[in-house]
Amino acid sequence: MRFSTNDGASWSDWEPFQAVKNNFSLPTGDGTKKVSYQVRDIAGIISSVYSDTITVDTTGPAGRIEKGKG
Repeated sequence: MRFSTNDGASWSDWEPFQAVKNNFSLPTGDGTKKVSYQVRDIAGIISSVYSDTITVDTTGPAGRIEKGKG
């Protein structure tokens, strides 16, 4: 399998298939990030490109909580 973020043109090196991908880095900054992947079978046939998006929001919540009287 291999991965691409946002542009779909720059790809990571091929690596053995895993059901879960750990330690994957997204481009810096908040906003929508597109992650694409492909798989390759033992005969070398490469799949279509599959992709999904994730929204990164590093801004903490705003507001305050007050203890009620009574």
